[in-house]
Amino acid sequence: MGHKNKKSLVRQVQENLQEKLNRGVGTSKHLDKRTGSTGDKIYSFSTFQSYLKHNIQFTNYCKENFGCKTLADCRSHVDDYLQHRMEYCSAWTVKLDAASIGKLYGESTTAFCPTPSRLRTDVVRSRGPKGMDKHFSEVKNANLVEFCRSTGLRRSELAACRGSHLVVCPASSHGVGIYVPSGKGGLARITPLVCSKEAAERIIQQCKAAGDKKLFDKIATSADIHSYRANFASAYYSAIAPKDTSTIKGHDRYICRGSKAGTVYSRPHLRQVSEALGHHRECVVANSYLHDLK
Repeated sequence: MGHKNKKSLVRQVQENLQEKLNRGVGTSKHLDKRTGSTGDKIYSFSTFQSYLKHNIQFTNYCKENFGCKTLADCRSHVDDYLQHRMEYCSAWTVKLDAASIGKLYGESTTAFCPTPSRLRTDVVRSRGPKGMDKHFSEVKNANLVEFCRSTGLRRSELAACRGSHLVVCPASSHGVGIYVPSGKGGLARITPLVCSKEAAERIIQQCKAAGDKKLFDKIATSADIHSYRANFASAYYSAIAPKDTSTIKGHDRYICRGSKAGTVYSRPHLRQVSEALGHHRECVVANSYLHDLK
């Protein structure tokens, strides 16, 4: 980061983050969290790409407005940049900006100016009808929609899914599920079929007919896959969790805050749904997927 560095700011950002990616790939983020040694590591290529994008935007801003040539020059303008972003971007985007810059400099985001809180009530993704919905027909894509709502797979996972990924799954009332060889963070999992008996039979036949071929040749970009994952999460949680929340005791009680303050969920069952979705975090399911369960 010296002032005599002749590399472009983009190159400096790339090399800085690439070193952290090289240190993180193949190591356990879970174990590193326990020892507080995650600051100098990036654990997945998708995270690397996201941090790279946001940091290039940051350094371009510093170069254009302050003539910065090195990462060290840019550091003093972090707060100015974040305040600038607050005027135009959502709280989620600004939080990601801060996290990306924090990773670049190996600092906690608490070292920067405070950023807006992310409120569940401000979320617009997959909430209500959108303009893009008119470009996607659920009737014409009934097989895809049914499969999505029954498995909760992500878009990339759907694109890679083959008929041969149908496997035995004791967690499913139908006895089968879908094997995901490489989900978020490269983690494999088996997600159960959560649907009616008739829908399960159709999906099983679809998988058997496809064999080792992909189930879907193309997935429309206008398909709201996230909303179908939410449908899956709600259906799965409702199927396995206690109906009477008063029976949930002690640490098993997950009590929401914010806009869902006081809402009680079963922590073990939230975890089960989270693992099926490939998240492994109860709070994500409670706050971002169980929209219709109060």
